[in-house]
Amino acid sequence: MRSSKDAIFTRYTFDDGKVNRIPINKTPIAYTGESTRNQYSTTEWRHTFSPTFLNQLRFGVNRSTSLADNVRTIDIPPSMSWIPGEKFGYFTISGVVSENGGDYRLPRFDRLNNISLNDTAFVTRGRHAVRFGFEGQRIHFNQNTTSQRGGIVTFPTLANFLAGTPSTVEFVLPGKLDPVRGYRQWLFAMFAQDDVRVKSNFTLNLGLRYEFITVPTEVNGKISNLRNVNDSQTTVGDPWHNNPSLKNFAPRVGLVWDPFKTGKTSIRSGFGIFFDEILPKYYFFTGSLNPPFTTRTSLTNPPFPRKSPDSRGRYQPRAVDCSGRCESLPATIGTEESEFRRRLAASDGCAIILQFASGERDSSILEWFSGAGVLYVLAIHR
Repeated sequence: MRSSKDAIFTRYTFDDGKVNRIPINKTPIAYTGESTRNQYSTTEWRHTFSPTFLNQLRFGVNRSTSLADNVRTIDIPPSMSWIPGEKFGYFTISGVVSENGGDYRLPRFDRLNNISLNDTAFVTRGRHAVRFGFEGQRIHFNQNTTSQRGGIVTFPTLANFLAGTPSTVEFVLPGKLDPVRGYRQWLFAMFAQDDVRVKSNFTLNLGLRYEFITVPTEVNGKISNLRNVNDSQTTVGDPWHNNPSLKNFAPRVGLVWDPFKTGKTSIRSGFGIFFDEILPKYYFFTGSLNPPFTTRTSLTNPPFPRKSPDSRGRYQPRAVDCSGRCESLPATIGTEESEFRRRLAASDGCAIILQFASGERDSSILEWFSGAGVLYVLAIHR
């Protein structure tokens, strides 16, 4: 819509895409399926007050959605999972393959809403062309991001992989995964700039911008981090961090020079300070992974699932489980299962049925971990 003093336009952009990302240098048992949808709407109103005074007001609403998850190309039975009750996780063989089985940082579902309002005025007076204005943005970032779900087992060498002896397993503690977050944040800015025509062939640009953000908040108060590097545990609640942006004054200086006054040659130079604000791109991944809402841990020299006994008739547990801090405890297993259960009950553990080859139940030394209600079997030595 246009008149002698006013011009209004509206624009809407829609972009929808899907892609399957096939990993390179990995066995083709999984790929990443991604889908995105971006919607941008803008309305602008320009009003001319006089030949030397123009104002531009713009309002926008943007919404971006990004969904990504692993897609397995083969069926892996639950009995092969590293963690009971979870799907089959991921494994790394140092020097051979990393994170085989998919991307351990998935699934990730991100939805970003941005509502913005900005105004810019243009004023011309003699040799001066001045513009000044402000901007405000309201940011809603909603996410559902998991990491290490199902566990990541690392084998230091190919020989260790073939022997079934991993060095570490990293995983999220069962019941300690809370991936849903709803972050809220504001961004404000104001600026002024003067383009001064010092001479007919020389123009100087002088400007100053002040821009700051608010510290992100979470709609359900699920904010936690270490406020100091020597803290013994995370602090829950606002504020998430200090706000250095309150001092973000950004000067700008530039010049344009036509040395021959012909309009065919120009020499330009400029200097400016720009600030990279702490916006969702910096906390979209780590924000939902901090304890106590989400707790991750690792075990060294963990057991490795085996479906059948090895050549010496030894069985090892099919899965690793952990629901608390583990403490190494020795135990001797005799022929009586009742004695084993008695020792286990005394340490607040719970029984895991151990299989022995062909009924052989000779004296074996069992190294195990006992934590909050779970027995962690490391190895059976014969």
